Amino acid sequence: MEKHAHESIPGALFGVDTEHMDETTWDWLRRMQAPSRKPVFEGQVFLITGGASGVGEKLCVISALLGAKVFTFDVSEDICTKFEKDRITGIACDIGDYEKARQITREIGDQHGITKVILNAGIFPNPRPADGRFDMQGFEQVMRINAFGNIAVCDAALAYLWSKSNINRDPLIAIVGSRNLSIPSHASYTVSKAALAQYGCYLAHLASPQGCPQHRVYLEHPDAVFDTKVWGKTAEERRSALEASAAKKGMTLDEYLDKSNPMKVSFTSWIVARSIIDMALPTNRGKHGVGLHHNGGVYISRPW
Repeated sequence: MEKHAHESIPGALFGVDTEHMDETTWDWLRRMQAPSRKPVFEGQVFLITGGASGVGEKLCVISALLGAKVFTFDVSEDICTKFEKDRITGIACDIGDYEKARQITREIGDQHGITKVILNAGIFPNPRPADGRFDMQGFEQVMRINAFGNIAVCDAALAYLWSKSNINRDPLIAIVGSRNLSIPSHASYTVSKAALAQYGCYLAHLASPQGCPQHRVYLEHPDAVFDTKVWGKTAEERRSALEASAAKKGMTLDEYLDKSNPMKVSFTSWIVARSIIDMALPTNRGKHGVGLHHNGGVYISRPW
């Protein structure tokens, strides 16, 4: 097979900065786009929540590069003009407005169909509470987005995933969870992601109507992906946030990063997105109810 590793990574894809994309991910994408291949997701429609930044942004780009038509929700108005190509449509929507999110999902399904749903949208309490402390208003806001909003979107999409037109098109529901399920962090974030993961377990046991294609379920639980806006919008903010986390554990920043990354592997939002899309490939059609946990070895070496 022709190698593409020598090709330089472009500065942007669909209007998205590729600053932290690694050569392995770029080579994987180029191989997947080999001229002799039909685009792997040609004719498929992806619905992705939280596509304005971080992992969600990269999920949109990779899906579109591999032939999918992508619709993505985000509370940010910037989502409407963020992407340059027609294959990615950004829709400003607070998925915490359950009825609006469900209505838009149905409109997409009625007009285009839906073959894959990726539940990625998630927020941290802001400002982050002190250890062991939270207010109920903030708790409810995090639950509303991370759990119930994503569930509302998926519930509305199920009828389209089960459409007979999706027979042999591998309908999939992928859920972006959190390593906080096994190593609890802020109560609202941990509980909301646990609720979403449990919803995924429910979906894995949910049978489609007779004669309709069976959806499959995949859960991915990333850990310490430090190039996302959760850790700050700028290099300085990310460094400050990481230093604060290290100080709470009585460590230097270098000690904290080394302890968080026993495998010494650079891991970014591009790689998390690639991992999720990889599970969506036809080669993984038989994998259902699968959960992948990233415990350590998942940070960019210096996120500034």
